[in-house]
Amino acid sequence: MAKRGENTVWVRCSGTSKERVATMLLGDSDGNKYPPPPPIYRNDPILLLWNDFSGHWTQNVVDYAASINVVLEKVPPRATSVSQPADAAWSFPLKASVRNLWHTEMQTQISRPRPTGTKFKRKAPDRIKICGWISMTWDSLMAQLDKLSLLEGPPVDESSDFDSSEAIVEEATV
Repeated sequence: MAKRGENTVWVRCSGTSKERVATMLLGDSDGNKYPPPPPIYRNDPILLLWNDFSGHWTQNVVDYAASINVVLEKVPPRATSVSQPADAAWSFPLKASVRNLWHTEMQTQISRPRPTGTKFKRKAPDRIKICGWISMTWDSLMAQLDKLSLLEGPPVDESSDFDSSEAIVEEATV
């Protein structure tokens, strides 16, 4: 690991042929998007919001979450419909665009000339390149969705007896 005050932080990786990348993309149901926060790994508690599906809330899961410093909170009933349209409208185009950039990268590698008799060896993109793809895709996503009018979503029923602020306070105090 890097010493305190250095600008570069080296991260150990598994050394396996398959690695995954995870990033948190923030947006709200009004279509506002926020820049991805940098991944900082430390021992601060993590808040994880889950719906009320009973399969999530087994005792083993709750115990494990507590052991790794994750605080679990339930999203109030009937409140998930607020976030799901944005999730559906953002997730597929984001993943499809990043996958397309990956395929373009592989096609570029394949089309590069190499000496006769030399076998092709694929080189995986490094983390900096993948993070750049995700950031670039996220930056262009809202403009694309605006053109398709996917940010408008279904109308909100104002006559509903559900008050999300009360439900969240109740959940937080349980």
